[in-house]
Amino acid sequence: MITVAFRDERLDTLPALPPDIAQSVQELGATCGPVSLAGVFGTSVVEVMRFFPGFPAQNWVTSGDMRYALDCAGAEWQKCATLPAIGVALIQLEGPWTAPGVPVRAQLAHTHWIAARNGYMLDLNIGDWLDVDEWLRRGAASWMRAVRQCSGFSIRGAFAITPRRFEFSPYGRVPRRSAR
Repeated sequence: MITVAFRDERLDTLPALPPDIAQSVQELGATCGPVSLAGVFGTSVVEVMRFFPGFPAQNWVTSGDMRYALDCAGAEWQKCATLPAIGVALIQLEGPWTAPGVPVRAQLAHTHWIAARNGYMLDLNIGDWLDVDEWLRRGAASWMRAVRQCSGFSIRGAFAITPRRFEFSPYGRVPRRSAR
């Protein structure tokens, strides 16, 4: 088993930004899911990409994909309904696509992963850690303005991660997640 959680010793400070965000997005097709997980772990995006075996063919991350990545990473996690103190959250933009009866696929087209750590959020669209109030002003507000008919947002799913020291396995990618 791979033992994973946080590379930095002090949990009361923010980790550095993953150093390879731009390169991983451009060369590996990384999106908000892997970037958020790398941010909360305090490591590089390339180190966590192996836990998302669908990339680059599948360039989105569902809650099931994130659970699989957390399990493969050996992280201790717990599903939660609100923004975790330390973890990742899938933000759902609200609009006609979230009305009753609308297919889940249409709803998921308007979602975005963010990392949360002690009152700060890492958003790939912003490219930095922001405190919650600033993220609401800069991140969420600009995203909502950019999507026609958006009426707000909610947390579709979130995972609180228990911090502990880790070392990544030197081995490669994990097997593809089986369809359930």
